[in-house]
Amino acid sequence: MELEEKIIEILKAKKTKTGGNCGTYAAAMCYDLDIPFQEVKPVLEKLEVEDKIFYRIGVAGRLIFWK
Repeated sequence: MELEEKIIEILKAKKTKTGGNCGTYAAAMCYDLDIPFQEVKPVLEKLEVEDKIFYRIGVAGRLIFWK
């Protein structure tokens, strides 16, 4: 499965599980996928430009939400 598809799957699962009330930290996503942030960042930037995700400030950094 392509990296972008895996990231989308994680974000959609979090939205479904929490009703859209909780986001995902990029660090947690990197840990789950076992890859460095440098590989995840371009995908997140692409999804943000496509208006598929948005960010909110959380306790430990920016939370990523699926729209």
